[in-house]
Amino acid sequence: MSAPESRKPSQAKLSCAEPRSRILLLAPFAVLLAILAARSLTWRIEHDLPLAHYSAFMHAEYGTKPYEQLFEISFPGTILVHLGITSVFGYGDRGLMVANAVWFAALAGVTWALMRRFGRVVAAGAVTFFGLAYFASGQGMMMQRDCILILFIAAALVVHAREFGRELGPTAGRAIVGLLIGAAAAIKPHAAVALLPILVDDLSPMRLGRAGRALFAYGAGFAVPWACVFAWLLAAGGFSGWLEMSRSYLPLYLHMTGDHKTIQGTARILDLACGFLAFGEHTAWFLGAGAGAAIALTRIDRHSPDWRVGRLLLGEALAFAVYPVFAGQFWSYHYMPFVYFLTLLASLCLVRLASPHSTTEALLPKVALLVSLLANGAIVTAAARLGRQEAVGYGEVDEMAAFLEGHLRPGDTVQPLDWTGGAVHAMLIARARLATRFMYDYHFYHHVSNPFVKLLRRRFIGELEAAEPRFFIEYFGADKPWPEGDDTTRDFPELRQFIASNYAIALAATNYRIYERDRSTSYCTACGGLEDPR
Repeated sequence: MSAPESRKPSQAKLSCAEPRSRILLLAPFAVLLAILAARSLTWRIEHDLPLAHYSAFMHAEYGTKPYEQLFEISFPGTILVHLGITSVFGYGDRGLMVANAVWFAALAGVTWALMRRFGRVVAAGAVTFFGLAYFASGQGMMMQRDCILILFIAAALVVHAREFGRELGPTAGRAIVGLLIGAAAAIKPHAAVALLPILVDDLSPMRLGRAGRALFAYGAGFAVPWACVFAWLLAAGGFSGWLEMSRSYLPLYLHMTGDHKTIQGTARILDLACGFLAFGEHTAWFLGAGAGAAIALTRIDRHSPDWRVGRLLLGEALAFAVYPVFAGQFWSYHYMPFVYFLTLLASLCLVRLASPHSTTEALLPKVALLVSLLANGAIVTAAARLGRQEAVGYGEVDEMAAFLEGHLRPGDTVQPLDWTGGAVHAMLIARARLATRFMYDYHFYHHVSNPFVKLLRRRFIGELEAAEPRFFIEYFGADKPWPEGDDTTRDFPELRQFIASNYAIALAATNYRIYERDRSTSYCTACGGLEDPR
């Protein structure tokens, strides 16, 4: 843990009377954040968030066994988080956006506690800059797993910095830090990288025996959330299903690129390197974050706890720059923990230097910060739009939901053939029950020669024959992700035969079709038959 709070005077700090120029620089961005945050309450869930909510719906409403009766690749911590969110806020859009506001308020408080040591303007800047980066990303970013886990990591840093709980002994403090990082890792296991900078900061000056005891405390705390997760899985009857998915399917999924291509060997290494070096297109923050890091490391007394916190923020930024590499897919939300620490470093540009060597030295960090903010395309776009959002799923989600609500009868089940196109979202809105264990069909079309993928296909057809779902919803829009490359396909003859033999088209739209079970006919001549829309 950090050194005692008695400290030498810092070389850089904020006085009680905050400089007006810093407040004036921060104020317009704080106003923009307030507008975006307020507008976000009218936003809607989209992309893969409806899948997590629907999973919680099936577990809570129908007692579905996780992984065993509902195939999914999210880790158990994600399921538990969404079970908690939906139990309190419900399954609807407004509930989720209220939950998002509560989460952001909690993160803002924790961030303030972590950054307050550098001054009120710096702490306010840290909250404002990350808030802008987050809300400017739009409704598709809200409450993504990579965002949720930031709260646990930030809280761990507060404990590590001894901002709260100074009466705690070092062993208890380390166990709490380990517990919080373990909770983040239960959502996404590679979030454990957050522990590395903390260990370097804490253990590097220790002798071997003392370092071993400290590591044990961290490890004991880290194990607690995982013990709870596994206890829940065992009690819910989902442990064997989770183990099968983790062993047999997850390695296949992790050998897909972010563009859904199968890849291996040298090509895989090059793809990871290129993905890493792109930094999620967040390089606009580098100038401000670099200037802030320079202030933290060169203008603050090296014996001060403030210097250690500045070094820790830089370490976390580096750790989370690498974080997406572990998943091998470099999507925008994978970078939000990285952006969080970049924005905290950038906020250090607002530190008031006690004795700057020149006006230029005092001014340059603020210029660097301003350039980073104005060069950030998402923030500029958000400012122009002031939080307006397009209809979720181009309005087709509501069309599909309205159809289901108007036609479902008690006991009916529905089978989506989709991933993130909106079919599952429509089922969530209509409270439609899933026919099989499969919420989406992506896994049927890659590594098709693998025995486990063949097993998944057989299970799917067997469950369809047993369930006889009333409706199929097939999304085939141009934005539907299809696996490509070696050992992939878009064909599933057994599925096509099952639909052709038992279903007629009930609703045909540009990007989706809804098939209804009809024992008397297999074709709807008005809709053009049952040809494969792909």
